Amino acid sequence: MTLSNNERAERPRCAVRGLVSPGAMCGQVMMGGYCGHDGACRHKVLPVRIQTQAEANAYWADKDYKKWVVEFKAGTLRKPKRWQVNVGAANTNGARRAGLAAADLLGHDWCRSAMSTVRLATAQDLGCLATPGKEGGVA
Repeated sequence: MTLSNNERAERPRCAVRGLVSPGAMCGQVMMGGYCGHDGACRHKVLPVRIQTQAEANAYWADKDYKKWVVEFKAGTLRKPKRWQVNVGAANTNGARRAGLAAADLLGHDWCRSAMSTVRLATAQDLGCLATPGKEGGVA
């Protein structure tokens, strides 16, 4: 039986890959770490939905003060230098200035001459994590 990518993505995974305790395996784990147990299991992990950049743009659209990710890139292809920082500002120019100020404070002088990109922060950029719900999945 072959599952499509969508069906495979919707199936929960086992957080401990079937190894409930040392020397004890769960009989419900299927190949690839997917959970086949129908009931509630504390090791069942549902797929986490990741916020897209378009969703982040829509969320921050009506806010006066926004969180931005400023990324600095410099160097050659063989020796690239990258650094990114999360800052709060009202617009992209303010975010770029705040990013340069943070780089100066932390001793990244090379950021002054580096190429910088600014984008609105997603939930993952701000450190949001999925938390387990009542049924053992992601809330």
